[in-house]
Amino acid sequence: MKIYTKTGDKGETGFIGGRASKSNLLFDVLGTLDELNSVLGIAVSKANAIEELKNMMLKIQSAILTIGGFFAGSEFTYNLKNEVNVLEQSIDLMEKDLEPLKNFILPGSSNLGAYLHYARSICRRAERSIIIFEGSNDLNVLRKTGYNPQNILFSEVKIYINRLSDWLFVAARWENKKRGVKETLWNVG
Repeated sequence: MKIYTKTGDKGETGFIGGRASKSNLLFDVLGTLDELNSVLGIAVSKANAIEELKNMMLKIQSAILTIGGFFAGSEFTYNLKNEVNVLEQSIDLMEKDLEPLKNFILPGSSNLGAYLHYARSICRRAERSIIIFEGSNDLNVLRKTGYNPQNILFSEVKIYINRLSDWLFVAARWENKKRGVKETLWNVG
């Protein structure tokens, strides 16, 4: 199979169950999830010696791809409630090693820490795009073509993505601490 099909050359693209304009908010959701997954891929490549962080990010990448599949129209049998619990347990473990925050910090510090903060900001955008799509006329337009994601999963996906952004923030802080890199505190000029 060739990678290029030329079927999207006129501004439409396919998803499971049909075709729609690339301007449909569905594709903003899918694109943002893809971007998040790509930045996490960079983060995974930087996680050399911290195996537990690397393994968790690989698990998260699979979850994000599965969530993208849900939005693309595939059947969804993934247990997101369990995955939220896994994220929360991981956050709790990492926070035991961290000093409580008393100031805002600037994203960055170590290379991996910076990528985790970058992934966090993309994750927040993904959350916003999901909420916007859920309440949009674009979703109603797609439903007329037979697109029918399970509504209950919208709430589960939003919870997972929200918790993921928390995990990414704490993971960036934890990574910086593990590497002995001091976080930069926000200084109001």
